[in-house]
Amino acid sequence: MLNEGVQSLFRPSQYSERSMNMNYRSCACIVEFNNRIFGEAARLLQQKLEREIEESALVEGSFDVKIEKAYADIGQRVADSNLLRRRSCFCNDVGIG
Repeated sequence: MLNEGVQSLFRPSQYSERSMNMNYRSCACIVEFNNRIFGEAARLLQQKLEREIEESALVEGSFDVKIEKAYADIGQRVADSNLLRRRSCFCNDVGIG
């Protein structure tokens, strides 16, 4: 998986894994949209992976929740300074949020 592949390219001393749980740049509707779309995408990809593994006798080992684990901490909160931007967010112009 991509998450594990990237980690295998570096020694632990060469990287630090952090979740960016506060979004300071985007308005609330963008953050909410991203939280929903990436959470749902991870769930659907995990289900697809599990179905494909079940259908194939060629793969050994466990792939339980690998995708969901990689995306487990993607949710972000909206910075207080961006809560007021909801009215002027481009989402309103395109009918999102």
